[in-house]
Amino acid sequence: MIGDSRVNFGNGKYHIYSHVHSDSGHEGDALFTVDDDDGLVTQIWEWGCSHMMSGLQGWNNLTKIMIHICDSDASPGMGIFAEKTSQNTLYVHASNQHGLTAGELGGIVENDQGWLLVFNSITPESTNTANPAAAIQEIGVIDIGLNKKRKSVTFLKSSGKKRSSGCIAKYNEKFLLGYKEGSDFYLGTIDAKVTVKDQFEKVTGATIWGDRDDSFRLMRNGNIFWVGAPNNKGNTLIISEFAIKEISEDSINDGGDESENNNGNKDGSVLYEITLIVGLILLML
Repeated sequence: MIGDSRVNFGNGKYHIYSHVHSDSGHEGDALFTVDDDDGLVTQIWEWGCSHMMSGLQGWNNLTKIMIHICDSDASPGMGIFAEKTSQNTLYVHASNQHGLTAGELGGIVENDQGWLLVFNSITPESTNTANPAAAIQEIGVIDIGLNKKRKSVTFLKSSGKKRSSGCIAKYNEKFLLGYKEGSDFYLGTIDAKVTVKDQFEKVTGATIWGDRDDSFRLMRNGNIFWVGAPNNKGNTLIISEFAIKEISEDSINDGGDESENNNGNKDGSVLYEITLIVGLILLML
């Protein structure tokens, strides 16, 4: 699948970052903003990364800055870039310049004055790979600074199996990070330095999320939710909520209801899921 379309809000403007297809048959991206007050549309650029294989954007509440990130197979280079320029190269990997790339964007979240970007790609970092389609994809996290340049890149410990569909959101002082390995889904936590704080656990059967859809969203109450559509299940959506509860040691020892969570964490982190039948909802409307 080539390209993405994203809409994010910040500082009174909707940023619309979208894959575009030219009359001559090329794949690129375009960026617009729409003012919340008067609906004024402003074009930031009409042609950015070429070809945009995947795209993300993320708002930073502290600096009031939006970042726009693409994965490209040709221009401005082979790899991941911020603001469509090679001056902001975040990671390089192989491609064939004709619609195939050895990496994929996952999710992005603000981190102090910058951002953390989760993605999957091959290692080591190189534009020369004999067979990128057969290489093992790993989950990595890029620490991006205020200047939209890479500070560091850290990969999770290799499993020897392909990983993809990375997602990330902040809660308290940690970050909830999820990925897919084969047909299984995993959740764990990292800190701002990309150190694993809670080991990754398989949550297949309890929750799912989509492929490259930047799923995780922070709620006002501090919880995190996301939406997934199971394969071959008709008009079904699964909404999952990662809830943070304050529970005591006594509650845990007594075996009260609050202590029953999916991962046994004493902070009460737990996954709730609600299944919605879209067809029934449409009938009700």
